[in-house]
Amino acid sequence: MTAIKRLLPAALPLVLLLAAAGSPAAAQAADWDATSRPWTGPSLVRDIDAFPPTGIAAAGDDGTVSLSTDGGVTWVAHVPSGFAATSFTAVAFASSSNGVVASGGTLLVTADGGRTWRRPVFAGPAPAGQILDVALRRNGGYAVGEGGAIFATTDEGASWQAEDSPATGDVVAVAVADDGTAIAGTTTGEVLVRSGGAWSLAATLGDPVSAVAASSVPVWGDGSPDLLLSAGSAVLGSDDAVTFTVLPDAPATAWSGLAWLGQPDQSALLAGPATAGFWSPSGTAWQATSTGLGGAVAAAAPGDESVAYVLGPDGRIARTFSSGRTASSLSISAANVEAGSRVTLTGVIGIAAPGVIEIDRRVPGRAWAPARGYVWATSSFGRTLNLSLTPSLTTEYRVRFRYGASWTTLSSGAVVEVSPRLTPARLHYVLRKGAVYRFSGRVSPALPGERVQLFTDRGGSWRPVARDRSVRVSTHGSWTSRQFGTPKSERYRLRAFVRRTSKHGEAWSAAVTVTIR
Repeated sequence: MTAIKRLLPAALPLVLLLAAAGSPAAAQAADWDATSRPWTGPSLVRDIDAFPPTGIAAAGDDGTVSLSTDGGVTWVAHVPSGFAATSFTAVAFASSSNGVVASGGTLLVTADGGRTWRRPVFAGPAPAGQILDVALRRNGGYAVGEGGAIFATTDEGASWQAEDSPATGDVVAVAVADDGTAIAGTTTGEVLVRSGGAWSLAATLGDPVSAVAASSVPVWGDGSPDLLLSAGSAVLGSDDAVTFTVLPDAPATAWSGLAWLGQPDQSALLAGPATAGFWSPSGTAWQATSTGLGGAVAAAAPGDESVAYVLGPDGRIARTFSSGRTASSLSISAANVEAGSRVTLTGVIGIAAPGVIEIDRRVPGRAWAPARGYVWATSSFGRTLNLSLTPSLTTEYRVRFRYGASWTTLSSGAVVEVSPRLTPARLHYVLRKGAVYRFSGRVSPALPGERVQLFTDRGGSWRPVARDRSVRVSTHGSWTSRQFGTPKSERYRLRAFVRRTSKHGEAWSAAVTVTIR
């Protein structure tokens, strides 16, 4: 085996999601969610690939290839003509237009997002054995397979040519970095790297290579691996496309899927039959996660985002927006306020991907409405949002993320209960015995149709006013009692009260003093 050097973790800061003070909202469990099924029917998904900015492709049985440009929310399925009985076992898309699928020794390519497919041209011999994996990046890519075969394309899959391969085993996995550097692995543990225009044997391991991944934005020599591979129970990385070393803190277990995310902290997704998690060279190197799929047969990521996908053994696909971390937290500065008071809404968003973050609000019984929107980018991970609001009624808030024109709720349940203001028309009545008067005032916000209860401490303790316990609020938000008489000289107080409802909290007015002489 080639001599191995140890990669030194890059001095990158770990971004921590700090919950703001106040009442936090609940985030979605595990920060993974299931995508929609790529197609109807029992046909199994065999492979997935992700492409920028917000796309994912799936291929499998019954000749089905399906594309989504909104992160797996909606799909368009295609069956290449004449291949309805085919099982596609490998898929790669460089964009929403250009892609390739493989079945046995057959390659099919599309330049229009899967609407039409054709066999590519081979400059020289075509594959003599099975194609086991494919990878595309920009205009170039590779197809690899049995007998050490490697085929390359430089025109988005339209034509392919066999390349000199140093492999002796079957090449089962291939990945391409954004600068064209490629990595492949074989059933006999050979690690192949293409750099400088040719493939070379970088290492021979004691276990078969099961998966590989490559950085979409490689920075060679910075201490962070840009090429990754899994072999046996180990994951190895290379920062120079020459030497490989075991990643520190990565669990020793079988890995069937690798995907390089890059965000945050040069993260990579490691997924296998027993566990899944994210590894990064800075901060806490390993972060376990639960995809909800009970295992993985493949992993994919568009690269330079915190978005990743896992394909489960039953063909289901799960997605995370946040590298398995908490996608968002939402809190308010006060859970109970009086109408007209300001509250501060604080959100911390752990997503690095292109889209829009929106904070919405809803009064119970009404529809959600946007409160504020923010354009989101890969550099926005960990950004804190502060929004000053003056709610007039009890309001619930949520955070949503628009990814590829589809909205996903990240967190909800941040509620501020707002109590109305009850303002008496007068705070003091000074009357002569025998006069009449009305106890009146206003409610803010106006609560037309609701009832204001009237209380008095006449007699020494607070109790409802006799024969006029409550009055209805007018369409303008005002309330007025019946006429009160003043049969004797005395002094007492009056107060107005509104009961708590789903739309507002309870409220008392200031005490009004009545003096009768």
